[in-house]
Amino acid sequence: MKFRLDQSAANVREGLELLLEERGHELGTEGESTAVREQPVICWEQEGEHEISVSLKHGVLTIRCREKVHFFRGFMKALEYLGTHGADSELELQELELRESACFQSSGAMLDCSRNGVLKVGKIKEYIRRMASLGMNLMMLYTEETYEVPEYPYFGAFRGRYTREELKSCDDYAELFGIEIVPCIQTLAHLERALHWPQVDAALRDTEDILMVGEEKTYVFIEQLLRAVSGTFRTRRGHIGMDEAWSLGLGNYRFKNGFVPSHQLMEQHLARVCAIAQKYSLQP
Repeated sequence: MKFRLDQSAANVREGLELLLEERGHELGTEGESTAVREQPVICWEQEGEHEISVSLKHGVLTIRCREKVHFFRGFMKALEYLGTHGADSELELQELELRESACFQSSGAMLDCSRNGVLKVGKIKEYIRRMASLGMNLMMLYTEETYEVPEYPYFGAFRGRYTREELKSCDDYAELFGIEIVPCIQTLAHLERALHWPQVDAALRDTEDILMVGEEKTYVFIEQLLRAVSGTFRTRRGHIGMDEAWSLGLGNYRFKNGFVPSHQLMEQHLARVCAIAQKYSLQP
């Protein structure tokens, strides 16, 4: 099936072409004759807050919504309808009225890109297209040490880490659909693969997978991590994981400082990391 795009929807053309091509449809070229009855004209009226309204009348498909990603959600619902009802042959007789409300300001998925399960860039982009079809506006990439940090050439080595250019290409791709990619990194535990290299300063280690809280070198290290992701993604949000630090303060920290309750160490560390994030205009 072939569609034509009204000027009101010009800024979604590239994303729309990708979704249509994937499903065996196409978008007419600019300047093509408007007398072709079998080509629905797609219009976008940017109005409302969290409402999505789709109407098809007399061969004109009008999508009313505010967010770009909701436009794609509305269009894919219309495409489903057209495919089900065989609208190619008698388009002008087909009518559709559909309304939906988005229940959350942000909704989406976190993709685990660590633990030897690093998704290829093409697969991430496939997930982006799926999310756009569903109207989801948030993607989180969970990367323990599978992203590039210039100061640490062994960070993510032999683990399928992403280059900065690869992550930027994913971020640019998501932007076509109005999807925000939020980096999800670790800043306390889950860093065994990053810390096990002999080239890493031993002062960074509390235990084999947990950073040494209170050590100034630790916060230099974390600043380098946050600087790397803040310069890669356009979002100003960053997920600073500190989960499952079961043995926090019970390794080298205890030998050096004695026993300190883990919740106190967590509070101290959180304050330091948040301050670093805000230095790079990241909302942790």
